[in-house]
Amino acid sequence: MKQVDRYLGQELIGPWGLGLGLFAGLGVTVGSLGELTYLVSERDISLATAGQIYLLRLPEFVAYALPISVLLACLMAYGRLGHDSELLALRSIGLPVWRLILPAIALGSLVTGIAFVFNEAIVPKANQQASKLSAIANETPPTFFQSSTIFYPQYTPAERDLASFFYAEQSTMPNRLDDVLWLRYQARKLTRITTAKTAIWQQDHWLFRQGRELIIAPETGLIAAENSFMEGAYSLPRTPLLLADFREPFEMSLVELQQYLTILQATGDQQKLRTFRVRIQQKLAFPFVCLGFSFLGSILGFSPTGTGRARSFSLCVALSFGYYFVSFFLGGLGSAGVLSPLLAGWLPNCMLAIAGARFLRICDRNYP
Repeated sequence: MKQVDRYLGQELIGPWGLGLGLFAGLGVTVGSLGELTYLVSERDISLATAGQIYLLRLPEFVAYALPISVLLACLMAYGRLGHDSELLALRSIGLPVWRLILPAIALGSLVTGIAFVFNEAIVPKANQQASKLSAIANETPPTFFQSSTIFYPQYTPAERDLASFFYAEQSTMPNRLDDVLWLRYQARKLTRITTAKTAIWQQDHWLFRQGRELIIAPETGLIAAENSFMEGAYSLPRTPLLLADFREPFEMSLVELQQYLTILQATGDQQKLRTFRVRIQQKLAFPFVCLGFSFLGSILGFSPTGTGRARSFSLCVALSFGYYFVSFFLGGLGSAGVLSPLLAGWLPNCMLAIAGARFLRICDRNYP
């Protein structure tokens, strides 16, 4: 059995390496070619910088290519073995189907570990650095400062009514927000409006500069008092500044996603909370796609007549596209609150496992 396992493993390694290089190279070229062409032609960045961005984008596409390459390897390897009647010979000595696919499961388990390390330790940092270089080339603020608007609503604990609403135009320096507006409510009525040119975080409070404050009479909705100030200290959480340090989920590790989720909980924004909970579950589930593809791909490769390379490649593309489409669709349902984040993240993997188990029973019963 050790010789059989070694032989099957050798059959899998070649197609896996081919698929990994093919899909990773194709993905990063298609995904980054337009951006790099624009930066070189319109922004006059050097080819060295463009090449650096290209290489920094590569880990993300390697991570995407890992499960697809496992699927292709299993389809091609077991398809070739079936075509040459080697699977039939192994079955004739009494080996069950589940025993013959164990090397594929072992490969899927190994690549699952590699994918997890890539997604946690390599991809987020590489994407952050690539985004910074791209932002500098585009003459925009670095991505670790959000140049777009920043919203921070606060709600009352009991009624979930809006207690205050904080807005800032942008953040271009550490610990500082520009062009801020702070609205405060009481019993669903606006009571105070504070504006300032800048707001600077001072360890435990905000220092508003060049501001103006309006006191609103709740009974009439009219301005009851008005004053301008050069500096004023205000008690407000540091959360708006943390929200300015926004990064896309693919630029964060699981630990960073969980920390940002804690920050979002203070805003009470249920839509964003659902979205980030779904992204956390998807990030946890994604490496295990390698295991699911190895299981399903090896079973689908089992055929007395075998499968050709063209058919294996076509089936690999179709299954991969179907998986990512279902994952995207269910992720949208999870963000909309139709599905729980756990179900939205893990259901595609469960579908792979169920399909693989179903085909395994059929194959074990019908294969000669």
